[in-house]
Order: sequence, then structure tokens, then C-alpha cells
Amino acid sequence: MMDHKGKRLDFFLAANSPVGFASYFGALDGGDPAFTTYILGGCPGCGKSTLLRRVGEALLDRGETVEFIHCASDPGSYDAVLCPGLHLGVVDGTPPHGMVPRYPALAEQFVDLYRFTDPAAIAPHREEITARLDESARLQRRSGRFLSAAASLLRDNSAVVTPCLDLPKLERYALSTAKRLLPPLDKKGRTFDRFLSHLTPSGPQPLCETAAGFGRVILLEDSYQTAAPLFLERMAKIALAAGYDVYACYSPLSPYDKLEHLVLPEADLCLVSEPRQNAYAQALPTPFRHVYSRRFTDLDALYPYRNRLSFNKKAAKELVREAARLCAEAQEAHRQAEALYALGTDRAGVDALAGLLVEKLTAR
Repeated sequence: MMDHKGKRLDFFLAANSPVGFASYFGALDGGDPAFTTYILGGCPGCGKSTLLRRVGEALLDRGETVEFIHCASDPGSYDAVLCPGLHLGVVDGTPPHGMVPRYPALAEQFVDLYRFTDPAAIAPHREEITARLDESARLQRRSGRFLSAAASLLRDNSAVVTPCLDLPKLERYALSTAKRLLPPLDKKGRTFDRFLSHLTPSGPQPLCETAAGFGRVILLEDSYQTAAPLFLERMAKIALAAGYDVYACYSPLSPYDKLEHLVLPEADLCLVSEPRQNAYAQALPTPFRHVYSRRFTDLDALYPYRNRLSFNKKAAKELVREAARLCAEAQEAHRQAEALYALGTDRAGVDALAGLLVEKLTAR
């Protein structure tokens, strides 16, 4: 048993996005053939998030590096805890995550929490529960339409800005940065796809605690979020080739093709991007390095498009704000359904099972 606390990393594996519920749950193991996933099945409000927190904290106490995966709809709750060092993860497998075992009893093991909810106890609330869950889903879909409109405007800005970038200069800077900070490792690197920020009910919000846990942080300030993703792509490729495990964190507004942040635990390095210096700059310890996108941008060439760019940014901000409001309403509707499910849940039974699971996983 190790006598020091391990390293905690906070991420999302899913996000509300312009294409609906964008998920990396299907690739949470990073391609590790020895990985075992414990899939939790249970009703809303039965205590899955509490169980996940207990497991994660127990693994931290054991000295392991643990990923705490926050819920896409309620960042105060958890959808999973992952421990790559022990080749294991515990995951909420209920919709919308849709965790279907590929190799049952081998790569995945099912943990049944449904048996702790008494159908007879919640039957009187059936109409209200279904109404609340349907309302939550409707609001999430409507939120997605606003996000789609915002993403379209931001893509127009990228189309304007990209031809004004000095890509060779950006490439040289990435290579020189990597040479200083990423000495080659004698192993093969792996890529883990994640989200480090998310459209929360209180608006766009990064998980600053993850970045704050690193000794070296590079803050990329990029008003149009066009140069920063390209720089991060190049850094990710260099780091992977040098043998580093790369946590590639995508933008919720472009969830499968635009990097927003990069986390390199083995280098004690985190690269985060923002349109302006605000949330990260306030939360991160100093000193940390700044990289400004204007060093790669022909500002004179960009000047004729200033009104178009400004309009798109302002309109997208308003659309995202409305999407966040709808997400807050969806979250509240889901919480109301959870509270009704909890009326029929044997929490003592769930707690006992959680204790057994913690004992099993920490004995590995």
C-alpha cells in the first residue's frame, strides 16, 4: 500500500454540442487491451455518483493517478472514475452513455444497482417522472440547436482568420517549445480523448483544477480560437511521437476536430486556450507562460474583416448563453426525476455494495 495521495485529473467524457450528445465513452481506455471496465446500471438518483466518488477517493488514497469524469449535464456529479495505472475504470453505463459490453465478464463487468430501487415505491410517481425526463431531453435538444447556430458563426470566423496565419512560424514555435519541454521517453505514447471544458448550466466553464495541478502551464490566448487549435495539434503529435501519453481535450462546440486544451501528465505540463485571459488566468498559480495568437497572425490582412468577426463573436456568445440557460432548465427537470426515484431506493444497500467494490478494486 502506498502512503501518499495520488494525482487527480478532472475531465468530461461527453458534452452537449452542436451535433447533440458528443461522447468519448467508447474510447475511455485509450486502447489498453488489459483494461477492465465496471459498468454501473441503476436508476437515476440511486447513488451512482456517490459510489464513483468513493471509488475514486479510495484509489487516490492508494497513491494512484485517477481521472474523475464529471457528468455532462450536472458537473457536480460524476459519470466515471478511471485509473489507467491499474487498467480499470468504473462507469455509469446508463443512457445517454450507452455502455454496451464488447467482451462481457472479460473486458467489462456489470454492477447491478437496479435491484436497489423498488418499482412499487416509485409507481405512484410514474407520470411525473416520465414527464420530467421527457422535458429534460426536449430542453437538451433545443439547447443543441442554439449551439449549432453558434458553431456555424465561429466556423465563419475561422474561415476568415486561417488564411491570415503564418503557419510555418507556428510550426517552428511548436517545435522549439517541444524541444525545451518534452525530452524523448523510452516508451510508446497513447492518446486519450477528453473534454476539459463544457457548457454548464452557469455558462461555458473550464475545469481549472486540472490545469492548476500542473507545475508548468502554457496559456494560449486566441480571440478567434483558430491559431491555438493548430498549435495544440502540432504539440500533440510531437508529444505522442516522443513517447508521452497525451490527453487531447476538444472544444464542445467542435467536439471531434478542434483541440481546445492539451494535458501531458508525464511532462507535468498543461496547455490551455481561451479567447481572453479570464477563468484560467484567475485560477492558475503564477508564474505561467503566455502565448498570444497575434504573434502568428497578419493583423493588417485581418483588419478589413473586423466588423464581420466582431458580429459573429457577439452573436455566438448570445446563442451560447441561451443554450446554457436551457441546459440549466434541463438539469433541474432531471434532478426532480432523480428525487422521485430516490424515494424508492435502498441507499443502505447501495452503500454496502459500494464498500465491497472499493475493497475489491483497492486490493488489486
